[in-house]
Amino acid sequence: MTTTTRTRTRRVSAAALAGAVLLAVGLGTAAVAAPVIEEGTVGSLTVHKFQAPDTLPDLPNDGSEITEPIDALPLAGAQFTIYEVEGIDLTENQGWQDAAALEGTFDPATVLPGSVPATAGAYTLTQVGQQTTSATGVAAFTGLPIALYLVVESSTPTGFTPVPSFMVTVPLTLTAEGATEQAWEYDVHVYPKNPSFTATKTVADAIDQEDAVVGDQIVYTVTGDIPAQGLDAYRIADTLATQLTYAPDDTQSDIVLSVSGSAGETLTFGTDYTVAVAGQTLTVDLTAAGLATVAEAKSLDATAQVVMALTVTVNAPGEISNTANVFPSAAAIANVIPTVTPAVVSKWGSVAIAKTSSDTTITALGGATFEVYYTTGSEWDGDPDTATQVDVNGVTTWTTTATGTVTIGALRYSDWANGAEVPAGADDFRQYWLVETVALAGHELLAEPVGFLIEDLDETTTTPTVAPAPIVNVPSNAGFELPFTGGIGTVWFTVAGVLLLGGATLLVVRQRRRTQA
Repeated sequence: MTTTTRTRTRRVSAAALAGAVLLAVGLGTAAVAAPVIEEGTVGSLTVHKFQAPDTLPDLPNDGSEITEPIDALPLAGAQFTIYEVEGIDLTENQGWQDAAALEGTFDPATVLPGSVPATAGAYTLTQVGQQTTSATGVAAFTGLPIALYLVVESSTPTGFTPVPSFMVTVPLTLTAEGATEQAWEYDVHVYPKNPSFTATKTVADAIDQEDAVVGDQIVYTVTGDIPAQGLDAYRIADTLATQLTYAPDDTQSDIVLSVSGSAGETLTFGTDYTVAVAGQTLTVDLTAAGLATVAEAKSLDATAQVVMALTVTVNAPGEISNTANVFPSAAAIANVIPTVTPAVVSKWGSVAIAKTSSDTTITALGGATFEVYYTTGSEWDGDPDTATQVDVNGVTTWTTTATGTVTIGALRYSDWANGAEVPAGADDFRQYWLVETVALAGHELLAEPVGFLIEDLDETTTTPTVAPAPIVNVPSNAGFELPFTGGIGTVWFTVAGVLLLGGATLLVVRQRRRTQA
């Protein structure tokens, strides 16, 4: 509890005038105490914190205590800090006039918990108390001097949107039930309600590749609620894992921001939102125009949400866990109190090829070239029209080194897609295939594709590298030599040539003899 006392020597001599000023300030009317402020009187401020229901009940908000049951759950753990506005004396009529004048020049809703100003207009703000709501949602400040106070929700439980800062006077004039006259109420009650806030994230790494060769892209979708009140800022921040790459362009085309619902629409980069990239962190902020569009969509459809689709590229294998931070208000941004989405996981590995020759005397194993395809089924005849070719960061062929090895990745797990396990044969399952397009020098191509799976069977590593059995090339013609000019073939050609020449000579001799005869 915070207790402060102060003695006031001045009295208010014209309660009617004070009441008129209260109306000008916008405070409620009614009463339960003497019509003048008594010397040395102190008051209290009790904050009753509730989760905002879907439909806000029509209850009084004039500073009186609500004795009827409230159809809302109390919210524990919300911290409130109050600041006295020094220099405004509410024991005098002039003080109330000063408060009314301040209302016209100072908007408390612009005060953020992390950056409370030193002054409100020409008046000093002095912190006089800080309380956290109990299990019943109550934070009570007692022993308060007569004054005008700024109330700031300085900390908000996760999953809720802080209420905007507000001003309240202690005391207020109220009219008790059944009474005909107003009087001062020194024990003021306020009932700020925090709307709950949810944000989700999904991952799509089983991208439709019928029309494009894309093997390493991920699309994250972040969805966040829209506060029904106090929409003064909205931010989505996403810090990518090191295995992911975001490649910004002039239009940030890999980020698409929209608002869902019956009045949903795609927002425009630069007009409705901005994008800042710092290292692996992407920050998307709605502009004033974007906030207006989102607020209108919410007013037309209570289910409307902000949706961000982010496309990134996988640059290395790994089990990649990712969350996003959604800040639905300026206060949440200033105090770094995000709503964190549940984590989503994308799993990627690689395949290590070991190329050999059936002729163990051959050590030159470089130059064999492979492509990778995938199917959903466990059989494939090698027809490229019935499978999907894999592209890893623009690379579609891989060539073995001099030692016959090459590692290909990142490749998405065969049995994991869109953040969940998938069974063999499902549409998102991947049966991978190696297709040799260039064999080792002096060797035959592989006659059929070599199948393999990317999976972590024993779940002992987050970056599995599959190593199929060594891929063996055999020498041309299975090692058998074909006949060719030179060697033993030359002998037979020579013999045949001699015989042909001999035969021709005999024919010539015989022809001459016949002529002479």
